[in-house]
Order: sequence, then C-alpha cells, then structure tokens
Amino acid sequence: MKKYSLRFFDVQSELGYQQQRNQQFRMPIYKCGHYGMLIISLIKLILDFYYQLYGDVPAIIATQIYIIISLVLVKLKIKYIQIALLLFNYSLMTYEQVLLPNISLQALPLFVNSFTICNILIILVLDVFESYFLIITTFSYKLIIIILADTQRSYNIYAATCTLMVFLCYCSRRLNYQSRNNFLLSQKDNLWEKLFPKIVNQPFLLFSFDNEKIEFQHKVSKSLNFLCNDTNDLKNFLRTFNYKTQSLEDFFFKENQRAQYNDQVSNTIMISNKKVKQAITYSIFYYQQPFFLVQFTEDILDKNSPIIQSKKANQEQIQFKFYNFFFKQLQKAIYSNDFQILIYLRNICYKQILNYKIISNRKITISEQKLECMIQHVQKLFFYKKITIVQDFQQIQNIKTLKYHFYRILFEIFQVCDRKHSILVKNNDGQLSFQYFGKHLNQDKKDSLQLSIEYLINNQFKKGRDEILIQLYKEPLVPFI
Repeated sequence: MKKYSLRFFDVQSELGYQQQRNQQFRMPIYKCGHYGMLIISLIKLILDFYYQLYGDVPAIIATQIYIIISLVLVKLKIKYIQIALLLFNYSLMTYEQVLLPNISLQALPLFVNSFTICNILIILVLDVFESYFLIITTFSYKLIIIILADTQRSYNIYAATCTLMVFLCYCSRRLNYQSRNNFLLSQKDNLWEKLFPKIVNQPFLLFSFDNEKIEFQHKVSKSLNFLCNDTNDLKNFLRTFNYKTQSLEDFFFKENQRAQYNDQVSNTIMISNKKVKQAITYSIFYYQQPFFLVQFTEDILDKNSPIIQSKKANQEQIQFKFYNFFFKQLQKAIYSNDFQILIYLRNICYKQILNYKIISNRKITISEQKLECMIQHVQKLFFYKKITIVQDFQQIQNIKTLKYHFYRILFEIFQVCDRKHSILVKNNDGQLSFQYFGKHLNQDKKDSLQLSIEYLINNQFKKGRDEILIQLYKEPLVPFI
C-alpha cells in the first residue's frame, strides 16, 4: 500500500477492493440515503401544498430533480459513487439549514444528531483523502456558522470540535487501513486454491466442511473424469461412492470428527460404486475450517497389488510431505502478512514447473534465446537477495540452448549465490561462463537439475574460498572451440 493514500500498488487489487467497497457499503448507504431523502422531500412537498406554504417548494423540487439525476448517473458510472456521496453530504447540510427554522426546541437535538450520524456514515465508507476532505469541510462549515452566531464565545467548545476533527481523521485512516488489510487477507485465503491446480499434476478434488451448515462445499478440482464443478456435484460424488460399507460423505464426516485441529491426516483407500473401483489418497488439513484434498489415480484398479500399492504409497507420502510443507508455509504467511514467505513459495512453484517441463518432455529442442532477457527474468524472482549482474563485455549475444534447462541452471545459480553479491557473466571468445560467491550446483540431485547440468555445463570449480566458476558448453553437449 502507498504510504499516504493507502492505495494498492497493484492496479487489479485496487480495482477489486473498490468494487467490493462499492457493492458492500457505499451503494447500500447511497441508495438508502437518496431514496429516503426522496420520500421525505415528497411528503414535505405534499404538506406544503396542503397548507399552502409555497416558500420552500422550489428548493424541494430542485432537491428531487438532483436526487433522480444522481441515481441515474451513479447507476451508469458507479466509479463516481464517492463524488456522489460527497455531493449528497453537502445536499444534506443544505436541507438541514432549510428545515432548521421550522424545528421545535424539543426535536432540535434529535434532528441535528440524525444529520450528524448521516455525515459520519458517509465519512466511514469513503477512501482516506475523500474522508479527510469531507471531515474538514463539513465540520469547518458548522464551526464557522456557530462562531458567527455565538455571542458568548465558547472557545472550549471550538477547541474540542477541532480536536474531534483531528481524531475523526485518524480513526478514518485506521479503519481504511484495516479494511484494506482484511481485503488482502481474503485474497490470500483464496491464493492456495488458485495455486493447487498449477502445482498438482494428477487429478484432484479440494473441498471443505462448513461446521455451521454441516455440509461439504466444493472449492476447486482438476482433470476429473466425472462432473464436479459445484457443491451439488460434490455431494453426488460423495453419496454415490462408498468406502467399505459406508458412503464417502459419512466416512469423511467421521474422519473430520476424529481428526484434531492443526494435525494433517493422509491415507490411501479403495473406493467403489456400482461400476468401478478406484484408489484415492485423501488428506485433511485445517485453516479456519476443515479442508479435504482427494487425489485420484489415473488407472482404475480391479485387483489389489502389494507392489503397486507400496510404490504408490511411497510417492503419495512424498507428495503429501510437499503439500503439507507448502500449506504450513502459506498458512504462516497469511497469519503474519509476510510477503517474503509468499515470494519463497512462488519460487518453489516456479522451480517445480521447470522440473515438470524438463522431465516430462525428453525431446531435445535447441532454440535461440536472448541471454539478457533470460537472466533478467530469473533475477526478478530473487530481487529480495539484491544480486547484481556484472558483464565484462559490451553486449550480450543471443545463445543457442535448451530453454527450460538453461532457466533451471540460472534459477539454481541465483538460489545458491550469496545475498548482496554479484554474478559475473563472461563471454570470452564464445566461451560463456558465470562466476559468483556461493555454493556448487548440486549434481547429485535426482531431478531436472541433473539433466540440465549434464546437457549444458562443461565444467564447474572453485576459484577461491567461496568463489565458483561455471563454464557452459558452446551449445548443448557441444564443447567450446
């Protein structure tokens, strides 16, 4: 958020926040105030005609025309609703002054307090600068009117009013700040639901259990061979498939009762309906309410194979550890509002995507890439490490390489490079190399990194105590000439 206006740096987040505020707070207050004022002015107009009091009729008619025009304009352009609320506040002040001489002394305090409450309601739903402007103009106007009419000069009352104006500005800022923080937290609550489909490769179903409604609710699913796009589809799946002698709905309900909060549960079971039998792995974890992650195997199993089950159980256990780690870290970031952890999780996802692209596609396709753009892309992922890139030549040329393998090497270099150091990129006589302070690239890793090192790196060695030099092939598997 920006320091003074509190607006989000991200444009989409700001638009989403304004849309939420307009729908939940500003529009209800705007409509209620305008329709209420329209009805009150209409009753006042009828009574004035009935008693033949025509002095206020032009002002009342003008007010009604303004209300109708304002309602139409805001309906067409809702982004101007804050300006409309400001004008509505000033029209209330004008209306208050028109009616004030005709109010009895007994009803006067209630009359004045009603308009003041309307002013404060409008102030609370506006953004920071708009609320500041409204507070200063509204209360300054009332203060000036009182000072001009007051013959006793109640300076203590004037000072108290100024103090309350400052305090109201402070409260408005704090409420706006808290409202925007709550919006960010609500966005983060849904973040991991958006990330699951990107990091989980196999078909899965994610749903929660609402303790108040006592029902399972659909969250997100991917690559299922049956229809499950909403809560009704989810209920149909849970009621048609069985585990042993009970429906999945009853089974998960009992599992939820047995599980303890903040404990993650994972198990592999065989489910079936009248047509098929299938193995699934389910996990239960908690964030404000129970969440269930059900992962489906691609093959439908007719027989129980101990070898297959053992192999699948091992893979599923590894996957569950990753999901469990990912969930705990994301939950920690949500609670602490820590963007550093979110960036760290983002990089984990990016690394897994590179691993998947490299391992799943063994076809070697050499393409020409702009080295500078590739380095800058990975450098942005690790901006928090404040690593600088130093070139010992004027222009970085295009290179022929394996795109995702090269990204994997760059990612690992930035990951093992020490903070606030530099990476020296050399290109001497066609020999491309990276020199940095940090650790060796781990060649023993059984993932895409091993393949990337095998295809792209000719040699890596220590130059000093912590200084590493990595020399690349001229092209994949082609030594320098």
